[in-house]
Amino acid sequence: MPDPPSGGGGREGRWNDNDHGRNSPSDYGRGRGRRRGPGRGNRDIPSPKRPHIQDKEDSTDKKPTESDPSPQGKGNTDYKMEGSSSLSPSHSAPVRQPNNEDTDSALAGVPKFSHRAKLFIANVQGMKLDQFKKLFEPFGEVMDPHVNSERGFGFIRLAYRHLADKAIRDLDGKEIDGKRILVRYPESDDAIEVTNLPDSVTDELLEEAFAQFGPIEKATVAVDGRRKSLNYGVVYFKSKQGMNKALKACNEEHFYLTHALKPVIVRERSMKNEEDGYPDERVLKMRWAQKDRETPPRFAIKGTFEDMMGFKWKELYQDYNKKKAELEKELNEKKDNLMKEIEAGRGAHEKQLYFEGQ
Repeated sequence: MPDPPSGGGGREGRWNDNDHGRNSPSDYGRGRGRRRGPGRGNRDIPSPKRPHIQDKEDSTDKKPTESDPSPQGKGNTDYKMEGSSSLSPSHSAPVRQPNNEDTDSALAGVPKFSHRAKLFIANVQGMKLDQFKKLFEPFGEVMDPHVNSERGFGFIRLAYRHLADKAIRDLDGKEIDGKRILVRYPESDDAIEVTNLPDSVTDELLEEAFAQFGPIEKATVAVDGRRKSLNYGVVYFKSKQGMNKALKACNEEHFYLTHALKPVIVRERSMKNEEDGYPDERVLKMRWAQKDRETPPRFAIKGTFEDMMGFKWKELYQDYNKKKAELEKELNEKKDNLMKEIEAGRGAHEKQLYFEGQ
């Protein structure tokens, strides 16, 4: 056996009796799991890192041997310690290829043929419906194919969003019958934005109220971080006909959803894609973008022209936000006054009906 370290006796350099959380009163405030260094009296030094949080350098310090019974020993070089961020430098973890089961599990609960998988196709003059549908056969099932051969555009829904993305990558710009077709997500997704909702309107009531105009795919009321209604929502119709009926009816008449006399205000919802992003491959093909990107991101140097223009832009946005807040305050005051007028008028009206019925 090697001799114990000098200057500290046989217990120096070993774990003290307070390891594993069994601290004595004198150890409180000095941390847990510490040891005494050789010949240094009672001065504490940090304990070594535990294996499950070792750094890459530490995790390879111990070389596996023939007699090592641990999983890191010979014959288990592909073993990765739980929580470790690295493997043996000479070995890499096997990569499992995705299969159909992975895709099925990833799509569990995702509705088929949703508004997010609808595509707009242009430059298809003279194309028949059968040829139009055949164009999208490689991307699986389709629904609601429509093509206007005279005007040269069409719509179609694929089963899932990732299939629609693939169709755009494969078909957009493809030459068919001497014309390059255009494949995009539509500007409108057959949805309406419904504002001026009473506080009691829920997703279910919103869907129930607008189902009279046509089949609905989804209806949601927007909420804040505390799950409180923001008094507006979105209704996704399964067809443009249902959307148009709702727009026409609600704009020509006053549609109330509850006892509160607050008619809903509706408008067509412009489609906004805030999930897929705006990658380089879409914009750097254009010369103006290449020229604009020649200058890298930077902070303006004090006193320069860029610095002065930055102040002007920020002042413009500050003025916009100030006026927006003032307008919202004015509108909220008018809303409160209108609600008071409604309640007073409703009480007088009900009282009059009561006496007329006597």
